[in-house]
Amino acid sequence: MNPVAFIPTAVITLWICAAMEQSLATRLGFWGVRPDFLLVALTVLSLYTSKRGGIVLGFFAGLLHGGIAGANMMHYIISRTLGGYAAATTRNPKFEPKLATVAATVAGITVFSQIVLMFFAPPDGIARFLGATILSALYNGVLSLPLHALMKRILKPTYR
Repeated sequence: MNPVAFIPTAVITLWICAAMEQSLATRLGFWGVRPDFLLVALTVLSLYTSKRGGIVLGFFAGLLHGGIAGANMMHYIISRTLGGYAAATTRNPKFEPKLATVAATVAGITVFSQIVLMFFAPPDGIARFLGATILSALYNGVLSLPLHALMKRILKPTYR
């Protein structure tokens, strides 16, 4: 991976995904399910960095998401930081993640982060929230594929 290109790429990607979260997420939603662009970006970027980098990415993704939601930022920061750490933990320098692996990782991190968020900020209808979380995880998994292909091209990771 090109370490010089990672930080500006991560900042720009999180910023663009925050703008998309603000403007497009509600328009692209259906049946009460919305994509979570910041979680997609967080997970895909965390696959290219260390555990410490995943934590930093998660913190800033949570900060942006909390600011957009207008809610208590602590809930989003903690859930996204743990999600970024979990995604970075799955990274293996000898294993090149394929599309199905990336989609499954994004779906899993979406479910994990949303469940952590649920414990810090309990929603009104837990069953409805969990159903929407599972469908959102599948949606996010599909949305992660073009972002992963773009990051793979920009960051040019090396696998040994």
